[in-house]
Amino acid sequence: MQFSVDDLISPDQILADVLLEVDDEDTKTFNHGWYISQIQQALEELSFDTFFNEIYLDFTFPTDLRLKIPKGAFNVKKIFIYTGEDCDVASQTNVYIKQTYFTRGEGKSTMMNRAGISDPFISGYNYSDSIYYASLQNGYIHFGEGCIGHTMVRVYFNGIFTDVGAAPFVPRQFRQVVKTFVAEKFYRNMKSRKPRVFRAIHSDTYNMLYKAYDGEWDKAMQRSKSLDSKFREDMGEYLSKGNW
Repeated sequence: MQFSVDDLISPDQILADVLLEVDDEDTKTFNHGWYISQIQQALEELSFDTFFNEIYLDFTFPTDLRLKIPKGAFNVKKIFIYTGEDCDVASQTNVYIKQTYFTRGEGKSTMMNRAGISDPFISGYNYSDSIYYASLQNGYIHFGEGCIGHTMVRVYFNGIFTDVGAAPFVPRQFRQVVKTFVAEKFYRNMKSRKPRVFRAIHSDTYNMLYKAYDGEWDKAMQRSKSLDSKFREDMGEYLSKGNW
């Protein structure tokens, strides 16, 4: 399956359907920004449950060896350090994840170090100055001192890293579930204002979204499995270049 921008739906296309369904075409009940926020939340939740969106981002190597993980990112999958421009990656080197390593640029702590060879509880440990490593702690990537000298970092994540805008952004496979997600949020809010009027329709919409096996959410999780690796990579490349 080849990726094309035509495989993505714009927020305006989602809104055209949602606003008609909830009878708020003039956005007087909730403003445009509220609806866009719900679309963003739908995609973030889908990313957590389906891992449909893998993106890489390039950063300047941090002088204090600590790189803040971007908002909306989770599940760091791969880290590379290199020297060169974004489009001319030279001397790219894999960075391995090392647990319990901390640094703030000056000083460090770790349970595994050169002295670890004689650790009475950890056997078979070999230290190597040629291995580049980092750890993930409290929303930061902590790089080992051996990484110093490289100028750039490329990190692969799952998640949604940009605000929803006018550009096509929603995978066509998730069009229906995003629409139902936004409608359910609308009726949930209206139910708190007018419970007698909106209780039944909210219940119906909630079941449509979350009913086991037949609900839109479960269908979306199944559809996400049909996205082959090449499609995911190409979609990630497209979304990585956007900053809408």
